[in-house]
Amino acid sequence: MTTNSQKVIDAIHDSTARKGPMGLDRMRRLLSLLGNPEEKLNIFHVAGTNGKGSVATYLSSVLQEAGYTVGVHTSPHVMVYNERFMINNHLISDEAFTRYGEAVLNYNEWLNQEGYGYLSEFEILTAIAYLFFADNGVDYMISEVGLGGVIDSTNTIEHPVSTIITQVGRDHTGILGDTLREIAWNKAGIIKAGIPVISESVEPETQEFIRWKAEQKGSEFLDVSDSEYKIVSRRPEMLFDVTIGEKEYRDLHLSMQGDHQVRNAVTAMMALLKACEEGKVSVSEEHIRAGLQKARIMGRFEFLQKENPAVIIDGGHNPDGIRAGIAALKQYYGEEIEDKKVLIVFGCFKDKEYDEMAEELGKAPAHADFVITEPHSERALSCDVLTEKLTEKGFHCIAIPDEREAYTTAVNGCYDVVLFIGSIYLIGDMRILYQTKGW
Repeated sequence: MTTNSQKVIDAIHDSTARKGPMGLDRMRRLLSLLGNPEEKLNIFHVAGTNGKGSVATYLSSVLQEAGYTVGVHTSPHVMVYNERFMINNHLISDEAFTRYGEAVLNYNEWLNQEGYGYLSEFEILTAIAYLFFADNGVDYMISEVGLGGVIDSTNTIEHPVSTIITQVGRDHTGILGDTLREIAWNKAGIIKAGIPVISESVEPETQEFIRWKAEQKGSEFLDVSDSEYKIVSRRPEMLFDVTIGEKEYRDLHLSMQGDHQVRNAVTAMMALLKACEEGKVSVSEEHIRAGLQKARIMGRFEFLQKENPAVIIDGGHNPDGIRAGIAALKQYYGEEIEDKKVLIVFGCFKDKEYDEMAEELGKAPAHADFVITEPHSERALSCDVLTEKLTEKGFHCIAIPDEREAYTTAVNGCYDVVLFIGSIYLIGDMRILYQTKGW
């Protein structure tokens, strides 16, 4: 990043340290001062615990195949802030990030003097996204909820194209609640009157609540579980068939790995097909096929290299994410995994559900070795905690607090498969180490 853009990031962090009360009043006031750029955008609004980024990527890829210009606002980033703002897969420039960041921050003191308090990081970044995409005249914006839904700064979107709620699971329980129903209540807070709701979760209590909330808002409820899909093969790409309504789609290809990615792809398909039905967008079967196959997302069971050894990074940073990552590893290799020497490098934050994450890590191939490390953050969980838990489960597990040393240990370990999984901060650093140091 340039010096000026780093100054903006520093100012964002400084504002967040002083941020005012939670709620939407400050964000709404900011947007009014900025001329309500969000009202100029056609937005697919995506909430959920896991799968938001993948669904956003599938939506964007298909829409681009149909000839549309698409802005995507996601979080967190893997390597650089610019990843959070993309137009047709091109990251925002440092110059544009600086310009829009300064435009938003210019109102920070104003808002505080009016009694709203200072802006949070995500409020600032959401406002940057609205301004950037509106000024560039994108045809569609895909907006990923940052945290929960009810008081998330993206919940200033009043008339989205559709509301999408991906898998709901346990994460940020200190803020969103301890039960799936409480968390679902928070996510369902983005549902708007008369706007179709596409819901991906399979848990009955979650689906029942989201369905009820949609009915209360007079919104059509579409359950991804009503579609019938069949995975045909997993290598070299995911290949599946699916029936949505009366239409059957056969031999659809995904480059992203894991059975959960099929469900994410079907979720995006249902949202797009419903938008087509309502005349809000126009995509063909050919656009869907090409878009799904071309879709890529950094850090979601991403192969940095396929062999000698296979090196994979996966941002599974909560129990469901770990479950999906470990399952994807087993699904991709099948029975062959039993003949491979596997290393799993993991690290997470101390405010995460690490006991449950340890349970999911314990479902790794029985012969796997573990290196537990610590993401470069004050929030990092001590690696000794999880090392003890996994050692008790019978795994060969060592603690290496320094993530650079953990990377070097993986490189020198003569493994067939190395999976870096856990905090987005960790896998981002591992991706940078791979690019700079090699293997």
